[in-house]
Amino acid sequence: MAHSNEPRAAHLIGGGIHGAHLALVLLARAGVSRSRLRILDPHFEREGLLRVQPGEVRRASRLEDGSISLTLAEQTLTTQRVLLATGFTPQRPGGAWLDHAIAAHDLPLAPCGYPAIAPSLMWAPGLYVTGALAELELGPVARNIAGARHAGARLGGKAPSPS
Repeated sequence: MAHSNEPRAAHLIGGGIHGAHLALVLLARAGVSRSRLRILDPHFEREGLLRVQPGEVRRASRLEDGSISLTLAEQTLTTQRVLLATGFTPQRPGGAWLDHAIAAHDLPLAPCGYPAIAPSLMWAPGLYVTGALAELELGPVARNIAGARHAGARLGGKAPSPS
């Protein structure tokens, strides 16, 4: 692949907030130009910072010059790199069974719909939460292994709760 002084291009597929962070890193540190960064995520909007290119990739192929062709429903994009970022929808997990339990047991919710829990992760007497349901208390790590460690420390009484 021939290198030039032209700014690098990248396409980021998916990602939500993780994709937004990755995009900012690409802009700041990887030589990717703002005008040549595309995010293919119909759930992501960040006005004025990045160009959002809604769509679903139907086909991807490597071209003879080493670049990558992404075929969407109504257009084809060409780039030097593609980054896949996973994300999640910003809604409380649990579905209908949790909705029913909340209603049946009058469990408190924050305005965003997530459990209103204590620093101890207690939602109601004898009911504690971890993972995504503990996000308002543990922060963004709640959904991963670091969050499990934080939750374990709180549930085990080994970590002081924030005031």
